[in-house]
Amino acid sequence: RDMNASTSRMKDLAVHAARLRRGIGSMLGSGIIVGLSSTITVVAGRLGLDTTQVDCFRHLTFAIAFGSLFGGRLADKIGRVLFFNWINLVYAIGAVICIFAGNFTTLLVGLIIAGLASGADLPVSMTVVSHDAPDDATAARLVSTTQVFWQVGVFISFICAFLVSTMSGATGGRVVFAILAVFAVIAWAWRVFSPTFRRFHEEADARDAARPATSYNTGKTSVMKVLFGADKKVLLTYFLAIVIFYVGWNLLANTWGQFQTYMFSKAGATQSLATGLGIILNLVTLVLNIVFASIAGGKYRNKAFFVGIIISVIGHDLPWPWAARIYGSSSVPPPS
Repeated sequence: RDMNASTSRMKDLAVHAARLRRGIGSMLGSGIIVGLSSTITVVAGRLGLDTTQVDCFRHLTFAIAFGSLFGGRLADKIGRVLFFNWINLVYAIGAVICIFAGNFTTLLVGLIIAGLASGADLPVSMTVVSHDAPDDATAARLVSTTQVFWQVGVFISFICAFLVSTMSGATGGRVVFAILAVFAVIAWAWRVFSPTFRRFHEEADARDAARPATSYNTGKTSVMKVLFGADKKVLLTYFLAIVIFYVGWNLLANTWGQFQTYMFSKAGATQSLATGLGIILNLVTLVLNIVFASIAGGKYRNKAFFVGIIISVIGHDLPWPWAARIYGSSSVPPPS
């Protein structure tokens, strides 16, 4: 009994460690977006950026998307574990460039490098952690916490931005990027030098080697062939539903996530008020994410999703005219 209890505790510790090392990648991904968003007003003022140049920072999102699309292919060529271990160091390099950026071009280059790295880490780290999980149930638990850690990254970034909001010039923004760089270096060192994680990889490889060759497909499968194959009616329906959901959601999430503080500031809020509002909003979101993650695998998942969609529609459409009235400005831009 004692041996079984000890084994169970070791398994739980391994799951928590895997969840954390995967979660740091999500935290860094959201951190670079919100770190920029929450400090863009003071950084733009210090570097003398105009509205057009600020708008160019949306390329950070394209960098993340590009990294997500092609990071997996690169990982397959050089090795997923190798890619997983070292990609956070690339992120740290991008964050360090942002720290010392003295002009628009240098800052944009740093953001693109960090964005590519964070985007590439998201799918690869989920694949590696799921592969290392000892069973499907554990893998599902690990993947389901991705959104929670993403929101944690948003929350931490807003707290950091609020704490440095009274610093002069672009110093506060540089401090936030420095914190992100430190987290990235810690994640890189943990993944590369931890013997525990090395053992996880080796045990997963051993399980694959011991599995009968007929129990899984070792050949390459074309996504397009599967999507337009025998079950194309069902698969295309699901695919289109997912595309519509994510396109619609991210049209607003991208605008609000990257320019929330900037829009508040342009509407008359101080830097401290704008970042403070971000903390409150994201604390609520973090709690709701944790609640949903706890029921995501249960019978109430679809009902909770439906309620969330209704709340999202109301929340997305109502605030804009009221925000203009509150701040006495008609210049608050609608989501694009």
